[in-house]
Amino acid sequence: MRTELESKKRTIVEHDGGPLLAIAGPGAGKTTAIVERVVHLLKTGKAAPGEIFVSTFTEKAAKELLSRVTRRLLEEKVRVAPTEMFLGTLHSLFLRILKENAEYTRLKKNAKTLDDFEQKYTVYRHFYDFKSIPDIERVSGTQSHWKNAEILCGYFNKVREETLVVEELEASADAAVRALGAAWRRYEEILARENAIDFSAIQTETFRLLESTPEVLEKLRGQLKYLVIDEYQDTNTIQEKILLLLAGKAANICVVGDEDQSIYRFRGATVQNILQFAENFPPGVCKTVVLDTNYRSHPDIVKFYNDWMTGCDWREGTKRFRYAKTITPQSEKTFDSCAGVVRVTGETPDEWNKEVRAFIQRLKKSGAVTDLNQIAFLFHSVKHQNVKGLAEYLEANGVPVFSPRSGQFFEREPVRLMIGLLFFLFPQARDIANEMKGRVGSSQGETGIYYDGCQHLLADALRAAPEKHKGLLNWARPLVARHKFLSKPTDYTFLSLFYEALQFPLFAEALAVDHDGTPQKSAAAYNLALFSQLLEKFEHIYSINVLTPDWLEGNLKHLFGQYLHFLIRGGLEEFEDYEEPIPSGCVSVMTIHQSKGLEFPVTVVGSLDRHPRENRTTLDRVLEMAYFKRKPYEPPERTKIFDFWREYYVAFSRAQNVLVLTGPKPRGKHVLGKETDAFVLKVPDWRDVAFRPENLHLAKVKPSSVQNDYSFTGDILLYENCPLQYMAYRYLGFAPHRQAGTMFGTLVHQTIEDVHKAHLRGESFDADQIERWFDMNYTSLSLALKTHLDPRRKAAALDHVTRYVEREKTRFDQIVAAEVDVSVPTEAFILHGVIDLLRGEGDTVEIVDFKTERKPDVNNPDDMARVENHRRQLEVYSHIVGEKTGRRVSKMHLYYTRTEGGTPYVTWAHDPERVEGTLRQIGETVAKIERHDFSNACVKKGRSQCEDCDMRHYCGQSP
Repeated sequence: MRTELESKKRTIVEHDGGPLLAIAGPGAGKTTAIVERVVHLLKTGKAAPGEIFVSTFTEKAAKELLSRVTRRLLEEKVRVAPTEMFLGTLHSLFLRILKENAEYTRLKKNAKTLDDFEQKYTVYRHFYDFKSIPDIERVSGTQSHWKNAEILCGYFNKVREETLVVEELEASADAAVRALGAAWRRYEEILARENAIDFSAIQTETFRLLESTPEVLEKLRGQLKYLVIDEYQDTNTIQEKILLLLAGKAANICVVGDEDQSIYRFRGATVQNILQFAENFPPGVCKTVVLDTNYRSHPDIVKFYNDWMTGCDWREGTKRFRYAKTITPQSEKTFDSCAGVVRVTGETPDEWNKEVRAFIQRLKKSGAVTDLNQIAFLFHSVKHQNVKGLAEYLEANGVPVFSPRSGQFFEREPVRLMIGLLFFLFPQARDIANEMKGRVGSSQGETGIYYDGCQHLLADALRAAPEKHKGLLNWARPLVARHKFLSKPTDYTFLSLFYEALQFPLFAEALAVDHDGTPQKSAAAYNLALFSQLLEKFEHIYSINVLTPDWLEGNLKHLFGQYLHFLIRGGLEEFEDYEEPIPSGCVSVMTIHQSKGLEFPVTVVGSLDRHPRENRTTLDRVLEMAYFKRKPYEPPERTKIFDFWREYYVAFSRAQNVLVLTGPKPRGKHVLGKETDAFVLKVPDWRDVAFRPENLHLAKVKPSSVQNDYSFTGDILLYENCPLQYMAYRYLGFAPHRQAGTMFGTLVHQTIEDVHKAHLRGESFDADQIERWFDMNYTSLSLALKTHLDPRRKAAALDHVTRYVEREKTRFDQIVAAEVDVSVPTEAFILHGVIDLLRGEGDTVEIVDFKTERKPDVNNPDDMARVENHRRQLEVYSHIVGEKTGRRVSKMHLYYTRTEGGTPYVTWAHDPERVEGTLRQIGETVAKIERHDFSNACVKKGRSQCEDCDMRHYCGQSP
């Protein structure tokens, strides 16, 4: 263990067993403590990777934590695979538990996980099912169907997160509660029918699984020896119940968090979990550690936010709603002789904009700011008119702004041009836009005006450079004529046309930039990729495989009148770089919630004129008081004040060197706001002599420490076969079309997996049982992929499975494991994959990978090149298996399920020297990927490789 860990962190790291509560103030190094605790457990042998459960608040935080643990284990020369840990967000970890125990749940294979928008859109599409429920308007009101869907989804999530009982709601004397119970039951039926699950349902299903299936609970308790939960103040009621169930009597659960940074009540989080955590155990059992030293911030900043927290009364009688603590700055760290907290204000929004720019210019001129990304602006909402006005003013005056949460996606030119092109290609759509535009004063009217603007933007662009865009017009005009009087089905969809349009300069120029990792350079391409994802989701929801005369008008109404309309009005967020949340060369403008977990040398906090506001309805109060299993711990009438103070505490504590309080002067006598003026007036104006930026030595923004993970087939082979495809699908995120061929292979693989896992469970099965598995897999895949196989192809897929079982059943006793997740960490990256089958005897194992294609022809160079790539994949897997199990891999097999006569195998002996060479090759490929080298110059491709690629039109390889 690192000797520099101070004693409190050491306590967390070395805590042997039982519950531990770690209260970690801002900048206290909690992530270091978590990393070192995990490394300590692995290094000392107290736990294997698969016995550790670690949750974080975001996927990015999980990746960073895994990367740091991996590097520390390499430093300590500990040879384990940290990727085998249960590590991720609580939602992702619960979903893993559900998938690994799916046979005990309502979920079938291939269940679709709905994101927030998809959940609301599902309710919207079925809204007439809900509208018929008596008194439903008492729950959702009488607003638009979309707003009603949003409100209902909020209540469905709350019902689940607080583990309410539907029968109790349905039996209530309160009409609104009864209506909610009926609506919730109906929603559950819709999810079951569509084999779908939303984020809150993941938690409910996990809780049901653990409560109703003792064998699963005991298995998990025996497996998961240590639980570490980060950001515990942001957990909800059902999450805590699940975690305590998993911890069991051993209660080896360490929770880390800060009740002062609990700002997600609106998402169902309850600060009660961390405030009363110790009460889940007998008195004196839970150990508590408080990390109260801030290692990152100027003492003025620490004093300011300490004073801020004492400005609120956190008591009621004998109850306290925060732990008694005062954060102290690191005593050994010295800061510049410059005020750490200042204010930048203006009498009007215009004057404020100018003052902010002048402040930035002074920081730059003094040399304190060497990269604009050292400055971040935090607001309650980035969609407020003052915030948008400031961002536009800065952009127009030479200060680039990065603000992905501003809801400006649909204002970006490539997106508006693509929407304009769709209207051009489908003349009927213009009538839809005109009808919407005629609804003056409504959101539909606003969207209609927006669509009109998209069409004008496209027309202006085409007129401005007719020669440049001649190709686009020549391509589009025949399509316009065809669509106007469509008489027979097409062989394409909206997404197909989107990809064809990418070949023309109007859109191709966005993809042709040097994607050097700078978000600004790739922004247009990222936005086009995101638009492709929206079209792919739309076509999936409405099962659009081709455009037909009978359905075209309805498809267009759904696309423009509903789907895109709701996305536009909701303000879709733009691409946000997963690996670089604070990009170089621009100031960041983000929400306070978005800034959680980040730190910035200069942090400018606005929205200080807000007032604490209550967001609870009458129905909320009824549910809390009569139906919640735990009564609210905090006084309900004071939660709005607590939430207000905590939100700004989070904002203030993001600052490292300088905290800036900012905003235009609000109406009335206040400088910035009623609640904040007492604190604002104590700090100097930025023009005061106390603020000397020439004395500042600002910290640099920390580069991302996330190690990227790659799969052999999904990343390495994809890049080696075509760097352009890799750029499009993996780097930028374009959505590929679903293919029936994918369904065929997946169907065969999943049914063979069922056979293997049944054998491993000791279950017997016959041909009828195999066919039942096959049919269940086919049904769930058809629902998930919205596609079908013709009867001949379906029968062929079943033949692949039955032929395999008949051939290999005598070797089933050699099966060691099926569908094995494997990974190998290196200092630079993590390589992962899935092994279809491990079988063996004694101290040796064999790897089998199934292919549903025909067996390769040894005389065909293309076939043998494919086989060579498969061999490289198996060599990597054999290396990982040897490292993981200690068993020698004797053979590696490809098994071709299509083979009817002769041997279906292609087999190699394990060759350690070849394995080392393959790993070196992979390292070289990863280096090219991470240099963003997407040139196709050295790649030889043919018709067979390109004919099914969506990007073939753009790259000029169209067959």
